[in-house]
Amino acid sequence: MNDYSPMVSVIIPCYNAEKHLSETVSSVIAQTYTDWELIIADDFSTDDTFKLAQAIAEDDDRIRCFRTEHSGLPSVVRNFGAEKAKGKYLAFLDSDDIWMPNKLEEQIKFLTTHTNYQMVYAMSLTFGDVNFLSPRFELLPLQHKACRSYDDLIEKGNSITCSSVLVLKDLFTKVNGFDEDPELKAVEDYDL
Repeated sequence: MNDYSPMVSVIIPCYNAEKHLSETVSSVIAQTYTDWELIIADDFSTDDTFKLAQAIAEDDDRIRCFRTEHSGLPSVVRNFGAEKAKGKYLAFLDSDDIWMPNKLEEQIKFLTTHTNYQMVYAMSLTFGDVNFLSPRFELLPLQHKACRSYDDLIEKGNSITCSSVLVLKDLFTKVNGFDEDPELKAVEDYDL
């Protein structure tokens, strides 16, 4: 990976994520768009997450893993991963989420043909032990909650799932990334 500059840097922040990390990483590897690097940023897990990340990285030179001092704040770990990123775009993927195989391809296609946009996001669906009748079931955003502007976000609230975002790294850097204020834990993505 010496001089490799991928179009997309995927950041997976993780803490004690050994249960889901392999499936999450597999959803990146399965992307139809292949010009990416994957940065696994471990928040000093107490389980075997980092050891698993290192083993995964041995099989694909597009994958790099790093370990930070434990902060307990996803914003700190995401920012740390973004600092290591070499891509033009950043994509964030939580360690217990997965992507559809064409996620990056569709988003890159949109951003490269609509140059007045600097960020896109996609619908997300809650899965696993949750089903359509479960109170924790979510399909985001509902059509009437979709946001296309800053004003929409303020008026309608956050309908953007962080794991669905693709953003120009320059824009992310310009706004200084995620705010690392502990008071914003769980809403640091909406704040950004």
